[in-house]
Amino acid sequence: MTAEKKEPAVGSGGRGTADDLAGRGQDSRRPLIAQASSTATALLDRLDGVQACGNGRWRARCPVCGSHRAVLAITEKDDHTVLLFCFRSGCSVADIVGAVGLDLSDLFPPRESVHASKPVKRGRRFTALQVIGAINLELLEVLVIVGSILRRGSVTPAEHERLCLAISRVAVAEGACHD
Repeated sequence: MTAEKKEPAVGSGGRGTADDLAGRGQDSRRPLIAQASSTATALLDRLDGVQACGNGRWRARCPVCGSHRAVLAITEKDDHTVLLFCFRSGCSVADIVGAVGLDLSDLFPPRESVHASKPVKRGRRFTALQVIGAINLELLEVLVIVGSILRRGSVTPAEHERLCLAISRVAVAEGACHD
């Protein structure tokens, strides 16, 4: 039987064990967390039994349900948002972060100030061809209703409502051209 080399558990509630820290600085015992952003590191440093299981993915013991196995899945998304899921008891994310002294906001990267960010440029929602096609349909509807009015000599309330709708849709299409 061959002995498998197992990665050491990284987090130990920020305390570390004698074996973890023997002859090494605390930062050198954390190769599994090295690729984590500060958002994920704030959480991983406070959990026990952290084990890497992929790029931006870890498992740890859940601080809420007290599992002795690594049942808490931690995933860091590309935008540095941290996702959590307890496979043992389905513990709430709020309870998990609260148990390690963090807030839900700590699972998200810091926001840039409103003034520092550039305004979002909105592209056109419709092409000119789409706008013209929509106007054409509305004008055909107007033509049909006007033909009915000419034959009868009056407009029904439903026809009047449809004409008003056609006019408002043409106005919206015009506004889309100016955005």
